[in-house]
Amino acid sequence: MNEQDKRITVSGNWSEQRRNKPPIEDVIFKHLDNKIRKTALDFIAWFRENKMQIAWNTWKVNYKGKMICRILLPDPKNHAGPDYAWVITLILDYKLRRCSNAI
Repeated sequence: MNEQDKRITVSGNWSEQRRNKPPIEDVIFKHLDNKIRKTALDFIAWFRENKMQIAWNTWKVNYKGKMICRILLPDPKNHAGPDYAWVITLILDYKLRRCSNAI
């Protein structure tokens, strides 16, 4: 498991997490506090309402088979206060097309 994957796992034994596969809502509830938690849960609800799939433990969000973003949650060992950040990394896949008609 690489360093980035360690940041986004639920605390506990890796094999136990893999067996239980907690949904991201459970992870958010456990690792985020107060207003940040509500915002994150609302955002996850929006993904689900719009038929976007969230891959377990990598928290990659797919829409129509394409990854559109990744959700990074804080490492619970570095919890420094009541409100701490989560990050959405947007993935843009641009396909450049060559224009065959010169103007």
